Amino acid sequence: MFQQIEAYIRKAVPGNGQGINFVLTHFKVERAKARTLLFQPGDICRHCYFINKGCLQIYQLDSKGDMQTRDIILENNFVTSLDSFLHAKPSLEGFKALETCDLLTISRDSFLQLNETVPEFARIYKSNLENYFAGTVQKINSLMAMNTDEKVRWLFENRPDLLTRISNKVVASYLGIAPATLSRAKARLFKTLT
Repeated sequence: MFQQIEAYIRKAVPGNGQGINFVLTHFKVERAKARTLLFQPGDICRHCYFINKGCLQIYQLDSKGDMQTRDIILENNFVTSLDSFLHAKPSLEGFKALETCDLLTISRDSFLQLNETVPEFARIYKSNLENYFAGTVQKINSLMAMNTDEKVRWLFENRPDLLTRISNKVVASYLGIAPATLSRAKARLFKTLT
């Protein structure tokens, strides 16, 4: 269960990796069945997650109480509700397992301790934070000015696995369009590809 995270750490922090075994002792194995809410908006996010298998939906609730997808995180990635996790305050977002997920979790106290005492862990945290921020900005900048067909093409070019793995309802929410609109745009896209 720890092979993926160990490989991830070794790739992220080349070298002898003396602290890796110590870091791994702070993670616990958790399984979340599909459609399980790990936490909801208003809860405090108490863990950082490494996804071994499966995918998580990061969502917020709109004024009608409907889930609006901010992001979809797949295997071999860390994810947490950063502001809630670091400051132990209610989260504006929730996490939902879209598939059965095998997760490795680390508590806030352990995370902060490792960040202070294991330089490799601190570098991974910094690198993940920078990469996630850059990816989020790229998504926002790319999708804001696009029409529906352009959004679906962007998704096909940048995150094609979402089109085959995730329900149209969740993908449509991620793109900010209606599910029926997504279906029509996918059909037009695939028609141009064949």
